[in-house]
Amino acid sequence: MSEWFYEKISTSTGLIALLVLFGLIIFSANLEIKDHDLWLHLGVGKYISETGSVPNVDILSSTLKDKSWNDHEWLFQIILFNVHKLGGIEGLIMLRVILFIAIFFVFLFAVFDIERLTLPVLLLYLVLMVAQNRMTIRPEIFSLLFLSMFFFVLSSRINKKSSIWFLAIIQIAWCNIHGYFILGPAVLLVGILSEMIKRKVPLWFEWNNIGRLDDKEYGNIKLAFWVVTASCLVNPYFIEGLVYPFTVMFSLSGDSKVFFEHITELAKPISFNTMFSLAEYPYYKALILISSLSFLANLKKMDLSVLFIWSIFLMFSLNAVRNMVFFSFVAFFVVIINMQYVDHNKFIPPVVSGKRMKLVCMILINLLMINHMIKTIDAFSLQGYFDFDKYERKSEYGGVSKHNFPEQAVDFLVENNIKGGIFNDFNSGAYLIGRTFPNIKVFIDGRTEVYGSTFFQLYRKTIEGDSQNFDRFQKKFDLTGAFLNLLYDPSYAKIIKHLHKSPEWVLVYFDYDAVVFLKDVEKNRQVIDKFAIDLKDYKTERLDIAKLGLKNITPYRYANRAYALLNMGEVDKAKEEALEALKYFPYYSHLHVILGKVDIENNDFENAFKELRIAKLLDQKDPEIRYLLALTYFNLGEPDKARQQLSRVQGKLRRIPEVVELEEKLSALGK
Repeated sequence: MSEWFYEKISTSTGLIALLVLFGLIIFSANLEIKDHDLWLHLGVGKYISETGSVPNVDILSSTLKDKSWNDHEWLFQIILFNVHKLGGIEGLIMLRVILFIAIFFVFLFAVFDIERLTLPVLLLYLVLMVAQNRMTIRPEIFSLLFLSMFFFVLSSRINKKSSIWFLAIIQIAWCNIHGYFILGPAVLLVGILSEMIKRKVPLWFEWNNIGRLDDKEYGNIKLAFWVVTASCLVNPYFIEGLVYPFTVMFSLSGDSKVFFEHITELAKPISFNTMFSLAEYPYYKALILISSLSFLANLKKMDLSVLFIWSIFLMFSLNAVRNMVFFSFVAFFVVIINMQYVDHNKFIPPVVSGKRMKLVCMILINLLMINHMIKTIDAFSLQGYFDFDKYERKSEYGGVSKHNFPEQAVDFLVENNIKGGIFNDFNSGAYLIGRTFPNIKVFIDGRTEVYGSTFFQLYRKTIEGDSQNFDRFQKKFDLTGAFLNLLYDPSYAKIIKHLHKSPEWVLVYFDYDAVVFLKDVEKNRQVIDKFAIDLKDYKTERLDIAKLGLKNITPYRYANRAYALLNMGEVDKAKEEALEALKYFPYYSHLHVILGKVDIENNDFENAFKELRIAKLLDQKDPEIRYLLALTYFNLGEPDKARQQLSRVQGKLRRIPEVVELEEKLSALGK
């Protein structure tokens, strides 16, 4: 067969791979609503749309007391609220789909060559896999879109004056949508500095000439920097809005590091222990490796500006999980740019050096990609969970997640018109704002830069059981309600116990998703009289086993309720809840942990060991199980085995008082 035939097949399979990739993008972007901050944006978007004003002081909490607040995402919030108003939840999901298609399209369009699609499609697939963790409806989606437009203009349109004004328009929108708007001027500044170095400093190899701008382009990029920087002033806060990213950046040190310890998206994606592990962020690590190798392959013809951009975004991503997706798109550009200068024959074995063999290899790679992406779509389509309300499987695509939000508990607040300041856990703040503002003012939400590290540390102490702190807070801020989400952390043991035992507070709602307490004051009297709960009368819910059939379920609702019952001192009720859940799925480790804790409460350490042994076999990594086993071994007179288990307890659990106390006892026993 002729080379023409192989070229056509290569081009066709490349186009098919590209179409499948965009099908996967659309499918991935249809993920159900899971993000908490979305609800805060909807609540504030409603406020701005209805009042016609952008807040400059806090309006959402009972704790900040009109503290200055730079709502730099106000334009995103208006867009979000109006899309939701017109199209509901499906409208929001469609917005996400459109934005991600646009982002990937712009990146692809900047390097598009119909005859050379294999590498771009492969890289964009890796980028998409990194982006899976950040496919949420958040302002950063717009930052990705605007960043892609900046790269497109700088790579192919900077010679045109009109591009400067195009960038200015983008920047005006960007600085009113997301705090990462500073990336626009930063990218331009890197381009200017690298061009200055190329012009004035003797560099190695051909670095002085690769990617060098002519005088017109150099003048345009300098003008663009000043125009774009000036455009950042077009915001409701003027200079304060411009310097906002720097204010946040400089505040992320010292005590503010507490946020990185407790908020997952602010954690570092790579540590010394996980550097070579394929279990954590393998696609992100693959892009770091591939882009690094592309610099080595193109060492003699490296573009200095590309190296600087890559280095900055790599450091940016290594600081927080949420920044990985930004680096992944930069890595895509870096590899494409570097590979255009590489003499591929140096890296291709002689057996495939002929043009026909190269085409055959490209066809095979395209076919493998198509097959792998189709399998990925198939695997994603199977993701789902059991919907207890409907006795059927709920797909993880489309609609709102059934197990990410305390929906029924907040329905209770809304239906009973509960108002006032409320103590809440961090994860519930944004959702409460979206559903109950302005009737309810939250204690804390996701705006960490507004609350500050000192307040956040006090919150952590309170939620972990500092009852004196709680009592001070409820008097200082006139808190008349408490809302504790059980979906993310069903073990707020001490604070739940304090509220349950306090004569001032009454339990009015209890289920798998949350517990709600109301302070016994006049404005809550009607709701308390109607809904006050005596847990001694609590009955464990039974599922219709015939209706359930052979469906595979995870009885997390039972586990959440059992944890809360245990925390409130209702040991027998907690045991009933766990035993009932075991009828439906006997391999859920949390249920055996609960039964082990019940036996520990009853000083029955032999039975506790039996249950915790099963839990350990079902879940090898849970540090709490190791601590409980250590405690059980200690009480069974096996101190050496207790030390062995305790030595493997890692992370934050090592610092809790109970673990420290057990370590001290074992240490004293050893002496």
